[in-house]
Amino acid sequence: AAFIFYLTNYNNGRPIIIASHSQGTLHAGRLLKEFFEGKPLQKQLVCAYLIGLPVFSNYFTLLKSCEDSTATGCFISWRTFEEGYTAPYIRQETLTASVINPLRWTMDTTLAPAYLNEGGVLRNFNKVNPGLVHAQIHRNIL
Repeated sequence: AAFIFYLTNYNNGRPIIIASHSQGTLHAGRLLKEFFEGKPLQKQLVCAYLIGLPVFSNYFTLLKSCEDSTATGCFISWRTFEEGYTAPYIRQETLTASVINPLRWTMDTTLAPAYLNEGGVLRNFNKVNPGLVHAQIHRNIL
């Protein structure tokens, strides 16, 4: 209802960015399926950031992963774990997740060195730390 209210009263045909994390990614995925995928509103979608939970390759029918940093009308997704750790439930996944490396904006498994990382924020949220981590896609995770 809140999204419909926004569209009716505030959007005025402007571009839309959807951003979500973790449980919010479940809600954002549903929002994209119900309001954007294959519908006129998809033309207003700049990008959907579906972070923290997997978006499996069969979830959307028409909406695609962004192929590069200039693509629009698409989504990017990743979930992260510490290097060398793969959660047991991920090892049991049989579907392929869409994973974009945000440091390279690609889906390949090339290591993106830490110097490409403009910065990360730690627990206190009081400072941006440039080059905090490198990133590499491994199976269904970043």
